[in-house]
Amino acid sequence: MWCKVSLFLAALSIAATPTFAQTAEDQPPRPPRATKIPDAGFWPTKVMIERFLDRIVDEMATVYEFDDEQVELTRAVFQERIPAWLSENRAEIQTLMNEFFEAQLDDEPPDVEQVAIWAQRVYPLIDEFEGVITETTDEMRDFLTEDQIAALEASMAAFHTGASLAKNKIRVWADGGFDPENEWIPPGREREERERAERERMRAEMEAARQEALAERGDPIAAQRLAESDAHDGDEPAESQPADEWTRYTLAFIERYRLNREQRQKAMQYLSVARESRDDYLRARGDELERVTQMLEAAADEPSRRAALEAYEKLNAPIERRFQQLKDRLDTLPTREQRRQAAQRQAQQNEAEPASAASQPATEPDGRP
Repeated sequence: MWCKVSLFLAALSIAATPTFAQTAEDQPPRPPRATKIPDAGFWPTKVMIERFLDRIVDEMATVYEFDDEQVELTRAVFQERIPAWLSENRAEIQTLMNEFFEAQLDDEPPDVEQVAIWAQRVYPLIDEFEGVITETTDEMRDFLTEDQIAALEASMAAFHTGASLAKNKIRVWADGGFDPENEWIPPGREREERERAERERMRAEMEAARQEALAERGDPIAAQRLAESDAHDGDEPAESQPADEWTRYTLAFIERYRLNREQRQKAMQYLSVARESRDDYLRARGDELERVTQMLEAAADEPSRRAALEAYEKLNAPIERRFQQLKDRLDTLPTREQRRQAAQRQAQQNEAEPASAASQPATEPDGRP
């Protein structure tokens, strides 16, 4: 059920792709919100919203084995909170959805600035809606059993993962990271296939988060699945899962600042989004990069080499820009205290290295003692 809600949260980022709440400093700027409800465009009626929420509650009743009283209490909580939030934000939501569908129906991609402004307006809505759902489920704890709460917490872990994936994509665009040349796909089969692949990737990551949460709560089946997954990953030969420069940088960053679990999760999500964007670019420009690389290797004189190198650097610049964006996003994660401790550890290491070198026996120029 939460997968459906999270997929709804991510729908804007997935479909507009041409394909844990963050700190205020990490959020994109917020342009003014629309205050006037558009004269045209789709908006569900009150009855539609009520029936949609009723279906969600019915699914929850089956999954969590609610009794009749719990069903009615859950229904009341949902009907009290969610329609009110939708109504309060209708002008902004409907305006953004109109812009979204208009862009979807155009054969030409929107420009980077348009997408950035749109994303800056979408991001706080996703963030706020995630908060509404969290508050709603927190209220449900008052009438759920311990087992139901454990199952709900696991589902919420999946929900937050889905919301984070959506926000990460939107955050990149809000920073001007939309790449129309490689991210925009005109309407058709290729777009549908990419959207389907994105949904499947999200489902997989959400399910992994749910299983991890269940395992932490002591669920033996989930713990066994997690152990089997870890064992399987460890059995794969190193050649099948090379750690590229971006992954090595991210893992080293996590280790340097000793990030906590939530920070590590965000770091790996930032890496996932960055690598996806990079790989999309490489798929689109791979042939050109290979051709220019061959030109560089075959250059027989300095002018030819300079021309090939210039062409290579031009093609490689978007990749370097994406890598820098990843670094910038990772830099938002450590706290001031984590930075202080990391600097202290580095200073201690620097002091220890000369002492260690001084304790080694002198060597001859050829390396022999």
